[in-house]
Amino acid sequence: MVDYDESNRLLNELGCTALQAKIYLALLASEKVTVKTLANQADVARAEVYRILNELQEKKLVQKIIAAPIEFRAIAMSDCLAFLLDYKKREILRLQSKAAKVLQKFKEEKTVRVEEPNFLLIRRKKQYLDLAVKLIVEAKESIDVITTLNRFNALRVSLEKYFVERANNGVKMRFMMEKTENKQVLKEHQKLMMKYPLISFRYTRVGEQPPMIIFDRKKATIVTSLEELPFESPILFSTSPIIIRALGLCYDTMWEKAAEADKIYP
Repeated sequence: MVDYDESNRLLNELGCTALQAKIYLALLASEKVTVKTLANQADVARAEVYRILNELQEKKLVQKIIAAPIEFRAIAMSDCLAFLLDYKKREILRLQSKAAKVLQKFKEEKTVRVEEPNFLLIRRKKQYLDLAVKLIVEAKESIDVITTLNRFNALRVSLEKYFVERANNGVKMRFMMEKTENKQVLKEHQKLMMKYPLISFRYTRVGEQPPMIIFDRKKATIVTSLEELPFESPILFSTSPIIIRALGLCYDTMWEKAAEADKIYP
């Protein structure tokens, strides 16, 4: 025995309104019927029956029979469910595609809005090295370094391959540090400049330089204490345009005054 309540609920879940399900099931109970008879059987106003029949025809669940008067009949329940399930599947696929596009736009917008802090104090060596590698790899135009010879040697141990990779990819690098009495060190620097034309060294007075690195004139790291060993003192990271501009002007002034290696020991 057919459970019309269960059938009604299923049709509702598959996208039919309550009236659409009621009219379809009423038609299904008869082989074919006129609008007048259907309205009486379903206890629905005739104008409303006409509207619902048009909607069911659009769903391909009802067929119109040209006769006098015009009659209607429902397609088999198996065909009805197949149509509705197929439509439901296509609708789910459409919604999945739409949801994926909305999610992608949301991710892109969120990515655009994520801004690095203007200032960040870094206290751990690994955290700084990870940031330094990221900043070096992302550099596109220039890397300007003020450091001490001791700190420069520590940088080479941890970061030299990244500096070299960027130099080979067109990034201009300038290293400025204190003068040294060690001619061997100067020769080593000169060899680096000969091997990598985009790398330059200059030398200034001891204690004059605040150790820092400026990346593309957009970001910078600054050592906050000279009392501790390399990578042991806190590092200040900044993306502040005003701070970066001031550091850049300071660097350029010091670079112009600094001596090249061959002018220290001609």
